[in-house]
Amino acid sequence: MNSHINSKVMLLICGHGSKDINFKISFVNFVNKISKLFSNLKVDYCYIEINEPMIENSFERNAINFKHIIFLPALIFKGKHLKLDIISKLEILSKKFSTNVLIIDNIELVQSILSIYEKKISNEIFEENKYALITCSSFSKDKSLEETLQKYTQELSYKLRIPYFENFQFNKEQIVLDKLKLAIKNNKINKIILHPIFFFDGFLYKETIRKFEENFRNMIYITKPLLEEPEIIDIFREKILTKIKLFQ
Repeated sequence: MNSHINSKVMLLICGHGSKDINFKISFVNFVNKISKLFSNLKVDYCYIEINEPMIENSFERNAINFKHIIFLPALIFKGKHLKLDIISKLEILSKKFSTNVLIIDNIELVQSILSIYEKKISNEIFEENKYALITCSSFSKDKSLEETLQKYTQELSYKLRIPYFENFQFNKEQIVLDKLKLAIKNNKINKIILHPIFFFDGFLYKETIRKFEENFRNMIYITKPLLEEPEIIDIFREKILTKIKLFQ
C-alpha cells in the first residue's frame, strides 16, 4: 500500500474482551499477525467490554489522524454485540469525529470455514474407528446463531461421513456429554472430534476442553482456536485488502 493511502486510512481490530489473560494474549497475537501482513498500515485494537482500550477510546485516539477507519470485529456470529455494541456505537462516533467507517463482514461458517476444517479433520479420521463430531459456540439468545451452528455441524459431518454429531452452546454441554457416554456404552462410537468454534484461546475454549477431557481424555481429538489456523488468517487478509482497494 502506498504512502498516500497510508496517510488516509487505518485498521481498528475489535475483540470482545475477557478477564481471562489467555484471551488477551491470543487476541493481541492476532493483531500482531495482521500488523505484520500490513506493515505500511496503521493497525490498532480495542474491546467491546472488560478490557482497555474500549471502542470509544481507541476510535477517538485514531480519528485525530485518520478520517477513514477500517473496522474489523473479531466476532464469529452476527449477534447482539455486533448489532448493538458495535454498529450503533460506530454510527455515533463516525458522526462525532466526521470519520468514514468501513466495517468488515463476519467470516461465514458454512461458506468460508467448513472446507478448511473438512480437510484438517479428515486427516485425523481412520476407517477402523467410529467417530462423533461435536461442535460448540458461545451462548446467545439469538436463535439464528444456534441455527447457523447446527447447519455448519450437519454439513461438516456429512462431508466427513460422520453419522453421529451434536452441537451445543457453552454451559449447555451436559446433555451432550451424557449422550456421548451412552453412545460409547452401546458401542456406537469410540472416538470424539471436538471442534470448538472460538476464535481465541480464552476461557470459553479452555473450559470446554477441560470438561470433555475429564470425561473422554484418551479418545478425543480437539481442533485449535480458529485464529491459530493460517488459512483463516488468510481469509481476514483478503477481507482487509478488499476494503483497502476502495481507497486506491
